[in-house]
Amino acid sequence: MMVNYPDFFTEIGFSKEYYSLEKKEFNQQAILDKIQSIEADWKEKYPNMKMKTEKLKFDDIVSFNQSFTTEIEYLNLETRL
Repeated sequence: MMVNYPDFFTEIGFSKEYYSLEKKEFNQQAILDKIQSIEADWKEKYPNMKMKTEKLKFDDIVSFNQSFTTEIEYLNLETRL
């Protein structure tokens, strides 16, 4: 959501911008870092969760959203027993 609605999240106090509406540019490194951080935070519960970030498309917002949701669909969310 922070990629799709950057102005809203800036207005409510988030400082990290993942997408610039003015420039129509992604902050790719920030997005990849956030994904890595989320994976690290949840590693204990979901040990096999790993998004294939190399498949994300940063060409435009539609391509990004489609590629991101596709990768979400294929995440391995089996929990540790």
